[in-house]
This record gives sequence, C-alpha cells and structure tokens, in this order.
Amino acid sequence: MSDFFQNHDFPTLFFVLVVVIFFVMLYCFFRKPEKIKEIGSFGLAFCVAYSLYGFIPALGALEASNGDVAPYLIYSALKIMVFQILCGLVLYLISTLAKIAMKH
Repeated sequence: MSDFFQNHDFPTLFFVLVVVIFFVMLYCFFRKPEKIKEIGSFGLAFCVAYSLYGFIPALGALEASNGDVAPYLIYSALKIMVFQILCGLVLYLISTLAKIAMKH
C-alpha cells in the first residue's frame, strides 16, 4: 500500500477532499448528529463521481490510441478508481456506524 502513495499514482486533491468530508462528518457527529448520514452519503457519491470523472480521460486515451495501450496503464487507472470508491464506502460505513452509535 505504501508504494501506492510513493509512486504518485494517488490523486492528492481527491485525498484532501476526502479528509475535508471526514472532518465535516466529525463536526456533524458532535454538533449536528442528524446530518451525519447525509454527509456519509455525500462522501460516497462524491468518491464514485470523482473516480468516474478521472476514468473518462483514461478511456479517451485508450480510444485515441486504437487499443494500442500497455495493459499496465489500464490496470493502474482501474486501481486508482477502485481505491477512490473504497474511500467513499469507508466514509459511508463510518457515517452509518456513527448513526447507529447515536441511537444507543
């Protein structure tokens, strides 16, 4: 996992925005607990949309090259896409667990 960050494959802006969403969720946990589920859902939707937005240029490059692209480039784009969606699922899971914890 550390090589993922060291190879600069990880989109830094995405990571900053995910951390901001996490801190907004943390703020909502203590100040506005009724909104935490919506923030988690937004985090999931944001991560899925961001990953698809980043995958579109990769598909455009594949189309422009008439399929003459090294497979590792496609796998690298898929790896980043799956990691971004996983970050969104973690945000959603945290918000769901926080909502359950607040009910008890």
